[in-house]
Amino acid sequence: MDQQLGGRTVICVDIGMTGSIALWKHSKFLPQWDNVDSTKKTPTQLIYSNVAGEGTRTPISWGKGCAHESLDKVDGFKILFGRPDLEWPAEIGLGMPPSETELYKWTQDYLRCFCQYTVARIDAHIPRYVNWRENEVDWSFTVPGSWGVSTVRGFHRLIEEVLHPLFRNSHGLRIHTKVTEAEASVIAMVFDGIGINNPRYSAGKILVWTLSPSKISLSENVKLSCDIGGSTTDIAACQMTGTGSVSVIYQSLESLSGVVSVQKELWLHVWKILKRAGVQIAEEVAWRIFRRESGETLNLRLMKEKDIFEFQTTTEMADWSASDETTTIKRNTLLITRQTIAGFFTPFAEEVEKAISRAQEELELHEVTVDAVGICGGGSLASYCIRAISKRISTAGKSNILVVGPQDLTFKADLATVVGNCIIWDQEELSKLAQNTIFGIEKDACIYWKLAEQDATPSGSKYLIGWTVSFDLSTRSRSETHRLVAISKTSEAPPNTFEMASHSSGFRSWQIQATLSNSTIPGLQSKLNYQICCQIVQDLNVVITCQDRESGKILGCKVQETTEVGGPKKL
Repeated sequence: MDQQLGGRTVICVDIGMTGSIALWKHSKFLPQWDNVDSTKKTPTQLIYSNVAGEGTRTPISWGKGCAHESLDKVDGFKILFGRPDLEWPAEIGLGMPPSETELYKWTQDYLRCFCQYTVARIDAHIPRYVNWRENEVDWSFTVPGSWGVSTVRGFHRLIEEVLHPLFRNSHGLRIHTKVTEAEASVIAMVFDGIGINNPRYSAGKILVWTLSPSKISLSENVKLSCDIGGSTTDIAACQMTGTGSVSVIYQSLESLSGVVSVQKELWLHVWKILKRAGVQIAEEVAWRIFRRESGETLNLRLMKEKDIFEFQTTTEMADWSASDETTTIKRNTLLITRQTIAGFFTPFAEEVEKAISRAQEELELHEVTVDAVGICGGGSLASYCIRAISKRISTAGKSNILVVGPQDLTFKADLATVVGNCIIWDQEELSKLAQNTIFGIEKDACIYWKLAEQDATPSGSKYLIGWTVSFDLSTRSRSETHRLVAISKTSEAPPNTFEMASHSSGFRSWQIQATLSNSTIPGLQSKLNYQICCQIVQDLNVVITCQDRESGKILGCKVQETTEVGGPKKL
């Protein structure tokens, strides 16, 4: 329970290859997660004043301020991060760092621009007198699962160097880089509850990503997620037990390509064609086309009923045709066949399908069966790519595996990583809070104490598994008034009386007035066995209900928080 005036700020960040986003919340002024800017990611791009040299350059533009097709723009550098075997200079193409030193500089410069912008936006939302920067601030960054320990440490160090100058007077700045993108994505998809409101995916024996694990067997409740990003594809499996606990039981440590590999195939193809056609600036023209043609754009082209697709340029080029007529140049326009463009997706779809198959085989060795594969991430927006992967899964003898796409999510598919990061944060904080709090109910001037237990029933938020504590009571009265208390758990025995409990750390109290009349004969009230149930949600907000223990009928219940700190608070 936060007692500081300034409260606690938490910021979850996804630094992607093509785009980045941050979600944040504040314990007093913004209790629910919100976007720092908008639901659209900020491009992971920079423009330097002098791109050709190394050293002390500073970016003159970043993110949305970068021109879409500018040759001075640098981006995609995350694809090289975490590759210790890479030989420099890395001949990836224009816009890539010429050395490892520049790679780290570009990454840190982008982190600095992004974090400064995020801090400024939060400054604008929180009253100045709060001084949120001087209080508890947690930053949680996700990292690819394929990154080694040394790479994560290097990334963490870059973040520290960026954030510490922004929080010079902070008494509680903490930076976290422990959640992988694979873990975050699979948790987001499981907790999103696909299958609850979608008959297509909840029919028959398979319930996909349901939050009612008691309805299906343990082995049928294992979901595999495939997060297709720009630089990497991350695969993980998650299992929900009958008690409601959720755990990631597998994640691939392979370094798998992202959807940018599809764009790279286009760039290499166009570059070779232009060189064969005698174009003097073949690499530059190919790069401009590469800038425009994201995996999603290529997908949209394939969704059209066309056999030939046009790629226009402003460069003067003579008419030319490949011997196989798959690509031609006419009036400064490249004409490429549908079959050729579709072929750009084939190697990528094969790599992803094989990785999914390897994950399934490894899980089957432990007698764990996957019943569904969910595809998310920015690359999943290319439905043609999903179709290609689904087809390969079915032809690989896995036709019983359900493939679920972004159309079944309640959030944008490219936000799965940051959404999952927020869910993991909330779930861990709720678990720590519930496990470090003890609840008691006053009866006959004494307090009877119990610990909360994890509950398979979702909490007030569908993205959290709740914790509950229940007290069994009985009476012949038509109504009863109880006092419920909560204190921080310690190694010492809890106090026996309400007065003593009120001096304990973390003290909270509620007064409960239960209406318990169940008599069918006027003037006669039989004994009633009832239960006071407390469901714990975020930040120790407690939902208190009363019900008949035998019939399960909900009984009347008025609740008022009577904690002295802050005065009475009605729930």
